[in-house]
Amino acid sequence: MKISYIIYFVLIYFSCLSPAYAQDSTAVEESIMKTKWKMSHSPLKATVYSAVFPGGGQLYNRKYWKAPIVWAGMGVATGFIIYNTDKYRTYRNALVASSDADPLTINQTPYSAAQLNELQDIYHKYMDISWFSLVGVYLLSIIDANVDAHLWYFDVGDDVSLGLRPGFVNINHPAPAMGLILKF
Repeated sequence: MKISYIIYFVLIYFSCLSPAYAQDSTAVEESIMKTKWKMSHSPLKATVYSAVFPGGGQLYNRKYWKAPIVWAGMGVATGFIIYNTDKYRTYRNALVASSDADPLTINQTPYSAAQLNELQDIYHKYMDISWFSLVGVYLLSIIDANVDAHLWYFDVGDDVSLGLRPGFVNINHPAPAMGLILKF
């Protein structure tokens, strides 16, 4: 009779607990896919994507709001390159026209040769700064994508606290002191 009670107990135990362990197959598949994607997040991919297509690394890192900032920065720098290059070429051509001995070429600007030389130098400097700005925005977008990918697994939880507590500092002899403690 004891064996029948044990068998009944085992049958009731497993029949009651089996629904608790059942899982929906779609939930399991989604969990596996999330884990695979999370574990496969690569800083190298983010860096390469950002190097090949500016803003691509930010899109790969799912920081969608950063990509338009990168595109705007590159667009503004490109616009300044175009403007400053056009002005530089205009003043350079006017300087050449005013300096050569050919009577058919005429300086059509109201500036003298010395002023044209100075304007040419100024816009050449602005053109160089614009190119450096474009390269700077490009490099910063690559660095941002790489750093953001490295911080992908960094947990920013609510359990960050700052505490103030008394302590001792040992400088030749123990002395009372105050210290700050940051707990993560």
